[in-house]
Amino acid sequence: MDIREVIAGANSREGGSAPEPGEDSNRDGPPYGNDGDADAEEDSTDGEASSPARKKRKSDRHPGKPKNTLVWEHIIITEQPSGVNDQKCKYCDKVKLSKQLQTTFWTMHLVDPAKGCPNCPLEVRQALAANSRSADVHRAASMISDQTPAMLAAKMHPPIRRKKKSEGGGGGTAGPSPSAAGTPSRSKSFHNQMKPTIVGICGSQRTGSFNKMLFGLAMQQLSAEGANAKEIDLKALDLPIYDADLEKDKFPQAAKKLKADLVSADGIIIVCPEYNGFVSPLLLNAITWATRGEGRMYAGFKDKFVTLMSASPGTMGGVRMLRSLQQMMQDMGAIVVPGNNSVGNAFQTFDLEGQICDERALRKVETAVYQLVRYTRYQANRDRDAVMDDTVIRMHNMGEYGRVDW
Repeated sequence: MDIREVIAGANSREGGSAPEPGEDSNRDGPPYGNDGDADAEEDSTDGEASSPARKKRKSDRHPGKPKNTLVWEHIIITEQPSGVNDQKCKYCDKVKLSKQLQTTFWTMHLVDPAKGCPNCPLEVRQALAANSRSADVHRAASMISDQTPAMLAAKMHPPIRRKKKSEGGGGGTAGPSPSAAGTPSRSKSFHNQMKPTIVGICGSQRTGSFNKMLFGLAMQQLSAEGANAKEIDLKALDLPIYDADLEKDKFPQAAKKLKADLVSADGIIIVCPEYNGFVSPLLLNAITWATRGEGRMYAGFKDKFVTLMSASPGTMGGVRMLRSLQQMMQDMGAIVVPGNNSVGNAFQTFDLEGQICDERALRKVETAVYQLVRYTRYQANRDRDAVMDDTVIRMHNMGEYGRVDW
């Protein structure tokens, strides 16, 4: 059978006719069947539903239409016949020729005061920085604003929090209660309880240390959460290198004070850099002295909630040190709060003023500190006269000198 007969038979069943050889089949309508006839029947028929509109394609968009209108409000775009866009800053003579719109390039140009536009208004820089999630833009904006870029970004992109029932988020119809008129902070909601005492130790004391910057932010957050934050300055203590003969003949007063501060605390926060996959010698020497002297060997760490943090220029953020330090704390009877509290890429995460300019890292620090305050608050307010609690506290660890009492 000839192929022409097959095509003619198929068109006759569909109500159409086969085109003649050499005749253009698309001359009387669009290239998709008999859409032209369908449109005519649709116009002449009442009550029938209209066909769905064709989805917009990427090619339908105007090639010069910008996606980020906030950036392009300050850039003049002139389209050339050749397809190359002439892009020029409104505040300076900077010009860039490109077929595509350079959103990232112009954002950095407007925000960065050192390498970018010198005449851009301050409010424009702040608005662009707050609307961006780029770490490079936040780092550049930190030099032109008294507010950290994370704070600027938080105003434009506030974290989503679940509403309480008193705020009308529990599905009920009742409005907010009188006590929730002014939303109180977490620290004020525990005003009837004792504030936990948390001591902080930093394993690095050099000038410009990223771990020292992280330690300062953590101590500030402890106070904001309602805890009694107390810093132990290892540089001011000036502990000598541990020596058993020195322990026997003349025990340092600084070591006695260090152990007393640890014993009286409800929780401990330690921020330390990574030295060859382990803690710094400064911190290791302090921990060694804190486990000597009067009282039980591990009295400064046993039954204490401990949060470990670290910062590093590398991507891992000192995680190897955190694992070894966590094992050491657990062997001494401490309760390590779980969580990966390592801050990597420190050169991009911290600005020149020592503030965290990465919103994700800032949330990580805030969460770690809040968890520590949460657990130590129970520690500070629990009933220490309970028989079970008193028995657990007086138990020996397997690693302690002396016999094991059960």
